[in-house]
Amino acid sequence: SDTVGIIERGRAKVTSVGMDGKEIVLSVVGAGEIVGELAGLDGALRSATLTTLEPAKVLLVRGDAFSSYLATHPAVAKLLLVVVAQRLRQADQRVGPHS
Repeated sequence: SDTVGIIERGRAKVTSVGMDGKEIVLSVVGAGEIVGELAGLDGALRSATLTTLEPAKVLLVRGDAFSSYLATHPAVAKLLLVVVAQRLRQADQRVGPHS
């Protein structure tokens, strides 16, 4: 779980398993999108599974190389934060309104 994936071609679904054991589709990703960035940054277990929906090409980047790149490219690090924030907001919307 120490690699980050960048979808170069094709589409894939990002899934997790719900409390009831059923697959939950979190998102569908395509060319130019990044996956596995959280596990790549902190080395923790992956929180989701990536399954290709069609022939795809995925560039895998080692987590340490990804972290080093972000450290020397703050604009990319900021862009990644925006992507993570958008995903968190989308997940919050799927859960429903908060009190």
